[in-house]
Amino acid sequence: METTMRVLLLFAIACAVQPAAASISLSLNPVSGSISGVPGETVGWGFAINNTTSDFLFVNDSNFTGSGLVGTYTDFVSGQFIVVGPPPETSSVSEAFSLSSQTGLGSFTIDSASAAGDSEAGDLEVDYSLFSQDPNSPNFDPGSFVGSGTLKEAASVFVSSAVTATPEPSTLVLAFTGLVSAGLFARRRFPFLGPR
Repeated sequence: METTMRVLLLFAIACAVQPAAASISLSLNPVSGSISGVPGETVGWGFAINNTTSDFLFVNDSNFTGSGLVGTYTDFVSGQFIVVGPPPETSSVSEAFSLSSQTGLGSFTIDSASAAGDSEAGDLEVDYSLFSQDPNSPNFDPGSFVGSGTLKEAASVFVSSAVTATPEPSTLVLAFTGLVSAGLFARRRFPFLGPR
């Protein structure tokens, strides 16, 4: 009985001190993966990639697997040379979406012929390669290739209705007053514009 208790205690201690399993993961910004915009607008996703393995992850490209009926996807990450991994790199890389800076995973241009209420669902996929050597190292050997894979998260695009600006009442009053004043001024200044 005492031996059994010792074995169970040692097993419990061994389980408690086990390091977390090495993993590679992708998360989207927004976390739900759901974005929206009006017809003709370009929207997109930010991302975070985590790599706690002993290898260096190099991001190859990204793709949206939707039907393409609502708009088109443009990859941003393929031109950024993103490496995620152990030192001297960092095990987590994240970027917010910015159309002007072309950061984030990629952009989605909603077709101008789309109607409010249209939507498209699919997966955002990130293809990567793993290397045992840091691709940023001056002595990098492409022969250190370990393998490749694809990270995948569900994503969707919703077409919302265009919002038109409605003038505030005070703006309408000012505009009306200005028009009436201009009319009165013109009538006094140019009497031939009056009724005949």
